[in-house]
Amino acid sequence: MSFNQGAPGVPTLINSSAVLVTGNAASANALTVRQFGTGNVFSAQTTTGSTALFVGANGNVGGGTTAPATALDVLGAARVNIGTSNVLIGLGQAAGQGGLFMVPQSSIPGTSWNLGCGLQGSYANAITFVSGTNVGIGLTGPSAQLHVNGPGQTTVTAFSTTGNLGGSIILQDSGASLYNGGALVFGASQGYFAAIKGAIQDGSTNTRGDLYFATRNAIADTSLTTRMTITSGGNVGVGTAYPDYWAYGTTTQTGQNFGVVADGSFVGWGIDTGSKVLSTNYTVKNTSGNYVRVAAITMGASNTSGTEAGDLIFSTKPATATTAVQQRMTILSTGLVGIGITNPTYPLHVVGSSASGSSAVKYFNVSQNPTNTTQVWNLGIYAQNDIGTSGSFVAFSDRRAKVPEEPPSESYMNLVDKIQVRQYSWIDKIDKGSTKRIGFFAQEVEEVVPDAVGQTTAVVPTIYREATAFTETTVNITNHGLT
Repeated sequence: MSFNQGAPGVPTLINSSAVLVTGNAASANALTVRQFGTGNVFSAQTTTGSTALFVGANGNVGGGTTAPATALDVLGAARVNIGTSNVLIGLGQAAGQGGLFMVPQSSIPGTSWNLGCGLQGSYANAITFVSGTNVGIGLTGPSAQLHVNGPGQTTVTAFSTTGNLGGSIILQDSGASLYNGGALVFGASQGYFAAIKGAIQDGSTNTRGDLYFATRNAIADTSLTTRMTITSGGNVGVGTAYPDYWAYGTTTQTGQNFGVVADGSFVGWGIDTGSKVLSTNYTVKNTSGNYVRVAAITMGASNTSGTEAGDLIFSTKPATATTAVQQRMTILSTGLVGIGITNPTYPLHVVGSSASGSSAVKYFNVSQNPTNTTQVWNLGIYAQNDIGTSGSFVAFSDRRAKVPEEPPSESYMNLVDKIQVRQYSWIDKIDKGSTKRIGFFAQEVEEVVPDAVGQTTAVVPTIYREATAFTETTVNITNHGLT
């Protein structure tokens, strides 16, 4: 059957509830629509006059549109339902030509599909969708909502950004300013609460940047707060975004470093990469904004196989302009403890002294007349309470270092007999206990042998007297007995 158009611009109208077009030849088309002019080829409309199917003069086919921009242009949702067969889109006619393809992975349509872009018949590097929940890239059986698989790198000491990046996820910020960088954000249904963010520091070739770990401090906070930082130089800071304090360490703190900052100061741990010596450094931030090491505990070690040993060295910094700490105490691997000495030879070896304050003493001059003077006692060891030993107290003496003086007019034994021996206990029962003791009172010894007793104002004895009045800065005590 053939329909010929009448006058130009006047369509041929067929008024029928159905039109059936059939062909009577096996090789002929049942219906051929051909435009011999310059207009569009075909238009099928709904009962409301909307275009359902359209073929333009250029051969483009539109579904729901009269202006198809491509060979097939569908306005609205489109669906291809072909059961378990492949869905191929944009593939060329010749073998080996590429395009977009979908491959079913299950006999149940829509349960599992591979989506890939590659050569016809090749399904490698596909994206797999399983049951509408899991997505796999580079594998056909993803076990999580996002599962990435591919050949990566075998090194642990370095990572090449131009090498194999299989099994990797790249989060790249499109910005190029300082601190731009991709981020991995963590959240729940209520919102986001933590993040790991990269921050570019140097945007030249092989860019250099830091890594920041942040959490939300309070629910009222609109942004996350940085808690830990790993700089491009390897420094790790907790509580600071700029861990630069190791610039004030010594050459033994050039290895792996870690610091904790709080309230303007920090404790840092450093490991020397050569001898594996650990050092704990205590550092403060001064008023100039610089970090200065004020104390350290260092392990001096011997790493000889079979004879490994370690010492502990305690150092502090004096209140001077120098930035160096000084060794104060040493505990050797043998158990010997030295104070003021770096190589002790006794279980407790003390070198050095501290002035305890001035004391009034007497001595005889060449005319044998008693002379008053002020003496400063340089003490190496001071004990608040008793010192006991199951052995002996040893005092080193040398006659060559002493000048003999005239003895007193009375014999020493007579003087000793005049000193009253007392049985006593301490007023301070809390600290010294209530045990009775036998000894002497210094004031009574001074009355008999004044040269054997010295006086000092550096110590106030514990007398436990009731205060008659007190303020925030002063305490008044009457009848205290102190002179």
